[in-house]
Amino acid sequence: ENIYNLFGKDENGCSNTTSITIYADTLPNIRIEGLDSICVGGIAELTGRGAENYQWLTEDDMVITSGMTFTPTINSDTTFNVIGIDGNGCAGQADIEMTAKAYPAITYHTSTGKDSVCYGNRLTIYLNGAESYEWVNENSTDNYLTQEFTTSKTFEVKGTTRGCESKKEINISLK
Repeated sequence: ENIYNLFGKDENGCSNTTSITIYADTLPNIRIEGLDSICVGGIAELTGRGAENYQWLTEDDMVITSGMTFTPTINSDTTFNVIGIDGNGCAGQADIEMTAKAYPAITYHTSTGKDSVCYGNRLTIYLNGAESYEWVNENSTDNYLTQEFTTSKTFEVKGTTRGCESKKEINISLK
């Protein structure tokens, strides 16, 4: 708050004083709620908080949309900015740097170096490219699997890195 005094004197030498108090509204504290990283091609849900009206902008200040919630598809690392305007017409802003997380590229190799095995022989399949694995229908989360083969078989593997999951099929045939 600021108080301003005004002193005036007319042509007769009479004077008077008046004052006015000006109250300054505080800027809204704008923030963005939502995850700041998502798998490539995923849809982020970002929500502006701290104001009544919002405008979402690209990192080069191009208006994308208005509204409290913004759901962009994230294909690469990018920054979004939101401007929030409160009921007094005061504006504040916040930004969020979005990280596009890559899906793991699962690779494999076998103990024999081949994708085929003789009837009754054992073969180990080793996985690479992810932080964790799940052998679908094999009840294993190891990065390898050893089995005895009496028939050709197709394995499905899920690999996860930083929350992003990829799938891979591995075909092992009988010689």
